[in-house]
Order: sequence, then C-alpha cells, then structure tokens
Amino acid sequence: MIPVSLPRGAVGRLEGPGVRLVEGTSYVGTVLVFNLRRPPFDRVEVRRAVAQALDLRRILRAVGDGILADRGYVHPESPWSSGEVLHRPDEAAARAALSGLSLAPVEVLTPDNDQVRQEVGRQVALAMRRVGLAAEAKTVSREERSRALGEDGSTPQFDVAIGVAPPLASYDPDFLRRLFGSDPAEAPLNVGGYRSPAFDALAERIATTRDVGQRRAVVGEALRLLATDVPVVPLFFPTGAYAYRPAIYDGWGFVKGAGILDKRSFVEPAGPEAKPGPGLEARPRSTPKSGSPLGLLAIAALVAASVVGVFLALRR
Repeated sequence: MIPVSLPRGAVGRLEGPGVRLVEGTSYVGTVLVFNLRRPPFDRVEVRRAVAQALDLRRILRAVGDGILADRGYVHPESPWSSGEVLHRPDEAAARAALSGLSLAPVEVLTPDNDQVRQEVGRQVALAMRRVGLAAEAKTVSREERSRALGEDGSTPQFDVAIGVAPPLASYDPDFLRRLFGSDPAEAPLNVGGYRSPAFDALAERIATTRDVGQRRAVVGEALRLLATDVPVVPLFFPTGAYAYRPAIYDGWGFVKGAGILDKRSFVEPAGPEAKPGPGLEARPRSTPKSGSPLGLLAIAALVAASVVGVFLALRR
C-alpha cells in the first residue's frame, strides 16, 4: 500500500492488474504562503492584491481534480466549514492596487520532488505577472527550501512558497492556532510570521467553546479574518487517490479526509450487518491471512512505517 495520495500522473501509471485504486475526499490542501517579515508582503494591501490575482479554478484545471479552497483554510466538506465563499478573483482590482508601487521581483518557491506543486508555482507566477508584479517560479531542493523557510532556526529568507495545508485543521480547527498563532511556542508551523491579537483571541475561543454551533460560528470568524489579513492563500484540496494490492490485504477503507491509512482499516465491523464507523466508507470485508502474533506484528510494522512516510511527506 502507498500511504500518501498519488498525483494524477502516477495514478495512470499504477493502474493495472493486481493494483486497486481508491479515491475520495482529502483534507490535505495546497496553499500559497507569504513571508510577512519583509517587503513586499509585509504590506497587507500587496497580499490582498496577489490573492485577487489568483483564479483558483484556472490553477486547479492546470493540475488535476480536486475542490477549490475558496471557503478558506478548512475543507468545504469539513463539519467545521462555514460554507462562506471567502476568495473572489478580480484581476482588474489587483492590477489597480499594484500599479505605481514599483515592487521588486518576487520568487515563488516550489519543491523539486513534487511536480504538481511545481506547476502550481508556475501558475501563481503567471497570475502575478498578469497584474503587473514581476514573478518567477523557482524550484529548490528540500534542503534549500528548509533553509529558506527557516526550519533550521535561521531567519526565513523567501518571498512566497507553495506549501501544504495539514489535514488536522479540517478535523479540529483548534489546530489553526499552531499555524497562525502569535506565540512561537504554540505555533511552530507559522512559517510566514503572521501576528494578530484578534486571531489569537478567536483561537482561544475556538479552544474553549463547548457548544458545537457556537464553535462553528467562531471558526467562521477566524477564517474570515485570515481571508482579510491573507497570511496565506488557500488554493485547492486535491482528490485523494491511494493504491494497494488486494492480494496482500483487501481490508482498506477510505476515511473521509484522511485516506486509507487509518486504524479502522484493520478492524472488522461487529457483525454481518454492521455499518462502518464515522467517516469510514463501505469497504470489502477482509480475509486475514493469519491471526498469529507474527501477523499482527507485521501489520503493526506496516502502520508504523506508513505513518513515518506520511509525516515526512507533509514536512516536505
């Protein structure tokens, strides 16, 4: 089993006898991250203009299937999504906002191990140029990207970068604090340097509000604030596509948002009429090859290795 979602090109290459593909909703998104620590993106009006320059449908068409992230950082199918459209492209407004600013050329960092996000970076650079901002996509190695984003503890040295939106934000919006909070101890993933007392107050309310309806309303406020301040531009959520060999194990079930690497893929329903648990779509009942401790250890080893693979993929 391949524990990470496959890009469109890889899906076609893997289809064939002995391999089964399963697709569904993925909460892992693709975003444009601004560096707010230095010009020109320390100015909110410049960030807003770039956001207006981006036609999310055009970008998604260039890379494959998925769902637009025009409702913000939380996936539209998440129970925490407000459903409010927050992104509206307007090239004329973007061009007017940027005219006369004499901004320096901008580099859009893309990872050299991800052709999809390389194309996203190219599309973003083209959109910037269409509204008068000189921009070029720059493909860098994982080590170069890590240094540029300050992951080694140094000061981040980048303009904008194509990044990954972790799925946890769509499962529990309290995770937004780790991405956009002002306290470095609480927000280790805030690579853009966003600081907002207003967001911090909303994040605290998200963490402490018990009523589900009230909490969803606060999440909506936080997403609107992020769309106004624009520390990132959520672009799209690609369709999750996973491949496995049913001859080895045929019990994989697709969990909405996460894919097939989930503990529920290893647990049989309680009875012949039992339905899958929350979030788990119907799956064929597996026929375990062995119930021995050795077989269980093999499964445990597979899960552990897969989790490490997913973690490294998200870090990249």
